[in-house]
Order: sequence, then C-alpha cells, then structure tokens
Amino acid sequence: MEKIKILYCLETIGWGGVESRRFSIAQSLDLNKFEIKIICTKALGVYKTKFNDLGIEIYEVGEFKSAFEFQKLKYVRSIIKKFHPTIIHGGVFEGNTMAVLSSLFIPKMKIIIEETSDPRNRSSKAHFLLKIYSFLADKFIAISPSVEDYLINRLKVTVSKVALITNGVPFPRKVDANEVQGIKEELGIKDGDFVIGSVGRLRDFHKRFSDIIKAVSFMTSRVNIKILIVGDGPDKDFLQETADDLGLGDNLIMVGLQMDTAPYFQLMDVFCLASYMEGFGLVVVEAMFHKLPVIGTKVGGIVNIIDDKETGFLVDPQNPKGIADLISILKQEEELRVSMGIKGFLKASMYYSVKRYTDEVKQLYNEILV
Repeated sequence: MEKIKILYCLETIGWGGVESRRFSIAQSLDLNKFEIKIICTKALGVYKTKFNDLGIEIYEVGEFKSAFEFQKLKYVRSIIKKFHPTIIHGGVFEGNTMAVLSSLFIPKMKIIIEETSDPRNRSSKAHFLLKIYSFLADKFIAISPSVEDYLINRLKVTVSKVALITNGVPFPRKVDANEVQGIKEELGIKDGDFVIGSVGRLRDFHKRFSDIIKAVSFMTSRVNIKILIVGDGPDKDFLQETADDLGLGDNLIMVGLQMDTAPYFQLMDVFCLASYMEGFGLVVVEAMFHKLPVIGTKVGGIVNIIDDKETGFLVDPQNPKGIADLISILKQEEELRVSMGIKGFLKASMYYSVKRYTDEVKQLYNEILV
C-alpha cells in the first residue's frame, strides 16, 4: 500500500507552539502508513532533534524578506515536485506562503493552511495575501474561536473551508518535590513568598511582561512577592531595568529559556499572561494543567480558555492596575486559588489535550482525502 505523504511548511523550528503541535501529530501518525517531510525557514533546538529522531527529513530554505522571494519558492516547488505530497499543511505566514504559492498548478494535492497568530498582528498586506491564499487552499484551520471569527467575518473565507481545531497541550510530567525545593532554594524563593509566574518569549510589545512588573508596583504589600519569568528574548534587559526603576529589582527572577518548564510552574502561586495580542495562549493551558489560577488579557484565544471568575480572571490588555487588583484578590484568598486551579485543570483535561487535538487533525486529513 502506497504511503500517504504529508509535507509540513513552517517558519522556524525551534521551541515554539507550532512545531510542538506538528511533532504531536507526527508522533500520533502510523509512520508505516504515512511519510512526513518538513520545509522550514530555519531549524534548531530541541524539535529539530525530535523530528530527526522520528526519521523525518527537514529542508531549510532561509528566512523570507517578503512573500514573493521567487528563488526560495522555486526551491520549495522543486521539493514538492520530487516528494509528490498528498497533503501540504502550512502554518505561520511564511509556511502558508510556501504551501500555497509553491504548489500552484501542481495537481493531485490537498492544501491546508493555518492561522496561528492573533489577526491584529497582521498588516493590511498580510490580510490581503491570506485572503488570496484562502481561495487557493482546500482548508483553513483556525486555532481559536476568535481566529475563526476573523477568517469568516473579516477575510470572508467560505465557512465550509474553515476548520476550528483548538490547540492541544501535552500533559506535564510529574515533578519530584525535592527537585522543586532545590530550584526554589537556588532562586532564593523562601517559604511564604507569593510567586506570580509567566512564561514566553521576551518581546514586550507582544507579551507585556512589563505590565506584570508594573502591577506589582501598585500593590501595597510586596516584600514577599516574587515575579518569576521563564523565557528569553531581546527585551530581557529592558524588563530588568523596568523592575529596577520601580524598586522591584529584588522581586524579579528571570530564569531564561527552559526546555522543561514543569518544575517552574510548580513554584508559582498564580500564573499571569498579560499579552497585548495572542493567537491562542498555549502557556495558559499549561498553567491550568498545573492547577494554577490564571490571569489573562482579553485577547485572542485567551478569552475562550479562561472562564472568567471560574478558572481565573480576564482583564483588559495594558492594564497593570487591573492585574494588581486581581493578584491581590488571589493572594488573599487561598481557597479561591485552589478552587480555580482545580476547575482549570478539569477544563484543560477535557478540551485541550494532545489526543483531542491530534484526533481532530487526523480526522481533517481523512475528510480532505475523500
């Protein structure tokens, strides 16, 4: 029996959510029946190794300066012609561009593209190109109801072409109490400290970690408050300077990029994602799997993940005072923290498991091939 061939077109393969989801799909497919290859702009880090360990070949084409870099698109096209994929599945703008433009007029292929970012992050040119891509693709995956609404009502994508498949998050490993205690001591976190945590790439325009720092500056009692940020990026120094300027230099703990975030979630009392824009908000689900109450901004998929006043709180973006008020409530009410954490865990387990996600993607693959 001839294998079903799937070509994934992505931007950078590194440590992000898109490559995590593709890896979950690849793991769930029977590689005796499916053959997978990947085209990306650049590959590095843990997921490059993970894909290679599965025997999946990766082609790197280099970063796109614009959508119409014909030499890169020509190279991608040559790979497509050689591989003859049954399905091309694009993700992130560059991946969608490669999936659609490089496959033009090549017959007997099904094209799936996927909007993975908050649509507010798109330029008018990108909006226009995505609309063109939607005409040429067979299916358009939306990763959250807000993205689905954008595709149908803003881009006017045909409703039957849009498939809402919300992200799935791997269940975290069980963390030994001694491991957590060791990290706690190493970071100088004392018993009785109240830890507000966040995870993500340190691009402050997008993630707004500075709003969490500013929120703590509004709180009257902050001696025993720690702000734990897991991640790396270009705004690391800016965030430290912000904390220093507000007299919170000793309250801020930045631990850099961690391949295994599980023990760091275990150090937190509250999780906060203060993003200005967000396609989905994977880290919110991760926090819920760790039974943490979550504070998140009313953007993108976050509004669908958090049940306000049930699994956590929703707050307007760029509102440090509002975040401060919600942190204060959770700091004072331990029973509320526990209750929200349990409700969040149950919701994450029911709606955002990896198995549910991979099953829905595989169902889409089967439907599109009929």
